[in-house]
Amino acid sequence: MSDFLKNRTIAQHARILEAHVSNTLAGQQQQPSEWSTVHRTEGPASYAQERIWLDEQVRFDQHKASIAMYNLPFVFKLESGQLSIQRLRQALRLVISKHSTLRTALQFHDDCLWQHILSIDEQNFEFKESSILNDERLTSIVIDEETNRSLFNTEQGRTVRLHIVRQHSDNEMEDKLVSNDIIIFNFHHSAFDGSSIKPFFTDFADAYCNQKLAPFDSNAMTYLAYASYERSIDFTEDKQFWEKTLHGYDFTKHIALPYDHRECLTFSRSGRGKTISFELETQLIQSITHFTSETNVSLYQMFLAIYFVYLFKLAQNDPDLYVLSVVANRLHHELHSMVGMFVNTIPCRLQLDPHCPFDKFVVTVQHFLIKALAHSQLPYQQIVSSNSIAANTLFRFETREEYAASDIMSMIDNVCLSDAGSPNGDSSQVAMFDLILTVRYDSNNKHMKILFTYSKDLFEECTINTMAQRFRILLRQLFEQNLERQQPIFSLSLLLPNEVTLQQELNNTQLEYHDDNERQRAKNTIGQFFSQQAVNLSQKVAVDYVLCKRLLFPLGMSQMQDALFSSSYYRWWFLQRLWTLNTFWLSHISGTSFYNSYLRLCGARIGQHTIIDTTFIDAPDLLQIANSTYIGDEAVLSSLTYYDRTFKLHPIRIGSNCAIDCRTVLYNGVEMEERVLVKSMSPVTGYFSSGSIVDGPLKQIDKEWSNSKNNNHALSKPQNVFQLISILMMLFLHIFIVTFTCWCLSTKMPLFIRLAIVWLTWSTGRMIPCVVLLKFIVGEAQPGIYSLNSWYFLRKFWLRQLVVRSLAFSFVSNIGPYHLLFPRLLQWLGARIDEANDVRISQPHFLLAFPTNLVHIEQGTTVNGFVLFIPFTVTTDGLCKVNCIRLGRNAQFGNHCTIQQGANIAERTLVGTMTRINEETNTVIDNDSPGHVVLGIPARLMPFQRDIPISVSANKSSPYIYSDLASAICVQFLVKVIISFLFVHAYLLLPIYFLLAEHFISLFFFALPREICLLDRINRWRYQLSAILTLDFYTFIAPLLGGTQWLVILFRRLKANIGQDVIIGEINAIEDWKHVSLGSHVRVSATAKVQVRDT
Repeated sequence: MSDFLKNRTIAQHARILEAHVSNTLAGQQQQPSEWSTVHRTEGPASYAQERIWLDEQVRFDQHKASIAMYNLPFVFKLESGQLSIQRLRQALRLVISKHSTLRTALQFHDDCLWQHILSIDEQNFEFKESSILNDERLTSIVIDEETNRSLFNTEQGRTVRLHIVRQHSDNEMEDKLVSNDIIIFNFHHSAFDGSSIKPFFTDFADAYCNQKLAPFDSNAMTYLAYASYERSIDFTEDKQFWEKTLHGYDFTKHIALPYDHRECLTFSRSGRGKTISFELETQLIQSITHFTSETNVSLYQMFLAIYFVYLFKLAQNDPDLYVLSVVANRLHHELHSMVGMFVNTIPCRLQLDPHCPFDKFVVTVQHFLIKALAHSQLPYQQIVSSNSIAANTLFRFETREEYAASDIMSMIDNVCLSDAGSPNGDSSQVAMFDLILTVRYDSNNKHMKILFTYSKDLFEECTINTMAQRFRILLRQLFEQNLERQQPIFSLSLLLPNEVTLQQELNNTQLEYHDDNERQRAKNTIGQFFSQQAVNLSQKVAVDYVLCKRLLFPLGMSQMQDALFSSSYYRWWFLQRLWTLNTFWLSHISGTSFYNSYLRLCGARIGQHTIIDTTFIDAPDLLQIANSTYIGDEAVLSSLTYYDRTFKLHPIRIGSNCAIDCRTVLYNGVEMEERVLVKSMSPVTGYFSSGSIVDGPLKQIDKEWSNSKNNNHALSKPQNVFQLISILMMLFLHIFIVTFTCWCLSTKMPLFIRLAIVWLTWSTGRMIPCVVLLKFIVGEAQPGIYSLNSWYFLRKFWLRQLVVRSLAFSFVSNIGPYHLLFPRLLQWLGARIDEANDVRISQPHFLLAFPTNLVHIEQGTTVNGFVLFIPFTVTTDGLCKVNCIRLGRNAQFGNHCTIQQGANIAERTLVGTMTRINEETNTVIDNDSPGHVVLGIPARLMPFQRDIPISVSANKSSPYIYSDLASAICVQFLVKVIISFLFVHAYLLLPIYFLLAEHFISLFFFALPREICLLDRINRWRYQLSAILTLDFYTFIAPLLGGTQWLVILFRRLKANIGQDVIIGEINAIEDWKHVSLGSHVRVSATAKVQVRDT
C-alpha cells in the first residue's frame, strides 16, 4: 500500500498492480494458454475490474466525486400483467447463484487486487420495496439509484440489488406487482457491462417462469478462469501497436471544447453530469444507413469519423485529436453468455488532413479501427502506463441489445414491460468524462438517438444545447446534401441558421443612410466611437480594469503558471493593482446586483441573487459563484500561490446557497459544493462537500442543512431601485462637496491653494453628513432575525454599510486614532458608553458599521486598530441574526480582532490579536478575578492571565479635544498645500517629496522603543505629521509597490530583514519593520498582518 501512497496517477498504480500480480502468479502454477476452468474461489482480479477499482480509489474517490460513478440502474415499468414479488426475489437468488461474478468481492491485500467468490446468501444482494404517491418521488428514487455511493460495497461482494416501487397500497395485492409499478435492477460496473444484459435477463426470465435454472456445467468457463487466462496473454505486439499509434501526441493538452468553466479543468471532477438528447429524422436515418451500405462501413465506424470531424471544427481546426472509445472485449464465443465486466477502453488517435473529403476520411477511420480492434485486448491502464493522458471526451455506439432489456423481460408470460430508464440514458446524472457522445440505434424500429452527456463542473446546459444543434447541422450537411461529402473537411460548417444570417448581414456592406448624421457616424472607427461613448457616460467606475483585462488576457487567466516576476506575473500584477485602486468606489456597489454585473464583466461567473460584500479579490476571472450565496465583508478570495520561484493562479468555485462570513480566507484553489457554511476568519482551501460547516480549523457535516430548502435572496424591483438611488446619492454627495467648495473659492486665489482647500474640504467635510445620515436617516436597529432581502435589512444594515464605507474613513484620515472625540460621537449616535473620557477607540468607522444603539462599552475599554464589528451573522437557513454586544470594563482588544453580534466580553478580558469573538464565546469571570486572556478562531480561554490594565487618565476636558482636532486639520492643510504646489508647479519633484516623506517616516518609527503608549510619550504634532505623511504615502505610492520587488527594497531600507524571492502584497501587511525577519521564498498576502508589538 505504501507504493500507492507514493504515486498519484492511475498509470503508476496500474504498473504497481501489474508487477505484484505477475510476481504472485509466477509463484503459482502457470495457467495454460488455452481456455480451461479454474476450480477455486479466489484469484487475481481481471484487468477490467482492476481499472474500475483504480478509478474509484483514485479518480473518483469520495473526497473528489460526491456521487457514485459506476452504478448501472435498469428501470422497467410494468405495462400489463402481474408479477409475484416472492418469485422475483427467488429468481434473482438463482441468477446470482449461477453467475458468480455477482457475488464476488474485490479486496486489496498482499499488494494485489484479488477477487473472492462468496457463497450465496441474502448478504450478497439487496431486495428493497418502496411505495410512492407521485412521480416526483419516483424520480428521486431513480436518481438515488444512479448516484448513491453507499448502495454497493465491492469489498463485501454486494454488487447487485433489486428495488421494486409500488404505486398502490392494496393489501389484497401485497405480493403482486401490477400495472404502472416499477422494477429497478441495479448493478455495480465491476460485475456487469452492456453485453451482460442479454445473459442476465434471459436467465432471470427463465428463473422466474420455471422457478429454477438449467443445471450449471461445473467445467464451463468462469469469470475467475477468464481473469487468470487474461494474465497469461502475451501483449508484446499490442503494446508495440499502441506505442506507435500514440507516439508524438501531446498528452497534456485538452481538446479546445467551448468550456463555460475553463478554470475548473485543473480540478478533480465531482462526477455530476447531465444528458441531453435528440432523435434523428427518418429520412436522415435512411440517408445514413444508405451511405454505410454503399461504402461498406459500419455505423460505429462512420459516427466515430463524424465525431472526429465535429471535434476538428470545434477545436479550431486542430488536426491531431484523441478520443476514447469502448469495446465489448468479448473476442471468444465462450464469453458471450457470461455476466461480468469485460469492457475495455481504447484510445483513438487520428491526425486529420483538412483537405481530405469526408467519404475518404471514413475509410481512414475504418482502417484504423480494424487494426485497433485487433489489439484491443491490451488493458487501457497498460496502454497509458507510459503517458499521463488528459483524455476529456469519449465516444460510444450502442445497439438496442446493449441498452434495452425490456424485450427479454417480456418473455415472461402475460407480462408487458417497457424501458423507463437505463444507464447513461436521457436522465443520467453522472459524467465520467468532460463530454460523452453516445449514438443509440434500434435496427428493428429504425430509430436513432444522439445523446450528449456532459460534466456540470465545466459546461452549462445552454452550451451543450448549442453543441447538439451544431452536431445535427453537421449530419444534415453530410447526408442531406450529398455533394458536401466530396468537399474537404475544413470547408464543412457548424454555423447555426441564425449565425449564417448574421454573417450574411455583416458581409453586406451596401448600407442606406437616411441623413448626413448617420453617414458621418458610419465613417467613425470603433475606437473613435468608444472614445465618444466614454466621454458621454459619466459613470465609468473601474472600466479601465475590464478593458486592460481583455487586452492583457484575451483568453482568460485559466491555468496560469510561470516564473516569479516574469512578464505573466507582472501582467497579473498590473490588473491586480488596478483593482486595488478602484476598491473605494467598488465598495459603494458591493453587496448589490450591480457589483455582480461588474464582476461578470471582469470575467467572473456569478449566479443569480448572490450577495458579494467583499472587494478582496485578486483574480475575478477565476471566480465562480453559484446562486443565492452570501460572501461577507473583507472575505479574501485569493487565487495566487507561490512555491519555489513559481507562481500559479487557482480557480475558486463556490456552490449555491453557501454562506461565507466576514474575514474568511479562501486560497490555493477552493471547490465548494452547495450549502457550505464558513464562519468568520476561517481559512479555507481544497474541496468541501455539501453541508460542510467550517469553523476555524474545525470541519463538520450537517446532513439536515445539506437537505434543507434553497435560500431566497432575490430583491424586488423597488428594492433594486432603492439601492441604485442610495448609491447615486452617495456619489452625488461627494461631487457636491467638491463643486460647492470650488464655487465658493475666488478665482484670484492661487490654483494650488484652491486645490488644497478643495482637497481638505472633501476629506474633512464628509464627517458631518456621515453622522447626520446615521443618526436621522438610518436610525436605530432592533435585535432579531431578518431576511437578507427584506426592506428592514436594506434600510438598517445595507444602507448603514454604504454610508460608513463612503464617508466614515474620514474620521481616521483627518483626526488620527484614539481621539477622545470618537467615544463622544458614538454616545451621540446612541451607544451606551459609561465613561467617554476613559475609552480608547483607534478607528471608529468599524464601530459605526454596527448599529450603535446595540453597543455597550464600559469604562477603561481599549479597542485597537482594525477591530471589525460584524452587525449580523448569516444562519444556515440564509437569514441574518442581529443582537447586542457588550465590551466589559477594562477589556482590551488586539489588532485585527473580529467581534460578532451577540458578543459579551467580560471585565478585564484581553482579546488577542486576530481573535474571533461571537455569542458562543464564554469568557464570563468574576469582577474580582485577575484578567483573563482569550485567543484563537474561535476564541478560547487561555491558561495564563494578564496584568490588570491601567486606565487612561480621565482628566481631559473638551477644549483639549477640539484643540487636538484643530491641530490635526492644520497639519493636514499644510501637507496638502505642499503637495498641491508641487503638483501644479513642479510635478517632477513629487517623487522627491515622497522619498523625503518616506525617510521621515522611517526615522520616526525606527526611533520608537519596543514598549510605548502613543498618547503619553509622543509629541502630538510630531505624531500627527508622521501619521498624515504615512497616510499620503500609503494612498499615492504604496498601491503601486505592492507585490513588486520595489516594496521589498523599501522594507529593507526600513531595517526589515528580508530574504530573496519574497512577495509582499501590501505595505501595511508588515508592521514594526525593524523587528521583522522574513526568510527566502516567502509570500505575504495583501491581507496578511505581521505584527510585533503588543497592545
